[in-house]
Amino acid sequence: MSGTGTRGNGTVTAGIVTYLDRAAMCIEVAESAMAAGADRVVVVLNGCTPESAEALRAWAGDRAGTVELVDLGENTGSAGGFHVALREARRESRWVWLLDDDNVASLSSLDCALTNAERSDVAVLSMVRDSDEAHAEILAGADPRTAYPVPGSFFGVDIVTRLRRRGGRTSDAVAATWELSAPMPQGSYGGLVVRTDVIDAVGLPRRDFELYFDDVEYTRRIVAAGYPIRLVRDATITDLGAKWADTSDGGSYVRAMARSGQIWKTRYSMRNSTFVEWRSGGVPTKARLLLNAGVYFCYAALVTRFDLVFLRAGLRATRDGIAGRLGRTWPYGS
Repeated sequence: MSGTGTRGNGTVTAGIVTYLDRAAMCIEVAESAMAAGADRVVVVLNGCTPESAEALRAWAGDRAGTVELVDLGENTGSAGGFHVALREARRESRWVWLLDDDNVASLSSLDCALTNAERSDVAVLSMVRDSDEAHAEILAGADPRTAYPVPGSFFGVDIVTRLRRRGGRTSDAVAATWELSAPMPQGSYGGLVVRTDVIDAVGLPRRDFELYFDDVEYTRRIVAAGYPIRLVRDATITDLGAKWADTSDGGSYVRAMARSGQIWKTRYSMRNSTFVEWRSGGVPTKARLLLNAGVYFCYAALVTRFDLVFLRAGLRATRDGIAGRLGRTWPYGS
């Protein structure tokens, strides 16, 4: 397939963020984006190893005019990386297509997304990721509003929703209107396709989130500004990477985080999630969050066998999220 500019949709630039020694995977992702029809690719080197950076430069050197590398020189977190990716990719483009460096796009993914944009008259689309549990629930008929955490949830936990057994399947009449795509309350960066006038109106992602939930804040901001996000059924992405908190043994996510040895990731995740949810509503929402936090930490104490390092880190992160203390409050890798 030739560049999508020939289809009347305007230039599409893929923005990819990579780090450490992930050059081989990043190149596979970039090649999949170009095969799917991206006219340009901007790759942000967000703290890559020298060997990985050199491999990417050699690969990009053979694709001058199509591939642009932006080397940040250090790891600025996913928030900083995607801030730059959006900023650079939007130049001289009609659409920006964001991808993590482990998101391999299917050959028809971009065409499906842009065709849906034309038919539905929408400016923001999300591709289906094979590792995304919310996407799977929505495609199986769940109401998107309940596939994601409701306002006042704490780190994805809401006791009221659980007591109601997470209801929320859509009626057949409503589901019929989702033959091609479904409405979304939020999304992730990987597979997000955004028209550049939306970026102009909404602005760029916040850098001070550092890691995690920066995409939640940004996509909720997009929806709040009046730009609906549609999940496109036939636009698919395969995730190559594994989650940092491994639950393949069937254990809980809480236990997996505590055992991961990466407590700093827990801190940023919990802080940023709390920051977003604390500001998602008024007093009733805040009260609901505090109730859910109490339930969460009681459960966490039991499943981690009172792991004080994990519990103290989580409580501090929660306090920081409520207080709005963002930025790099913990060194990476600590």
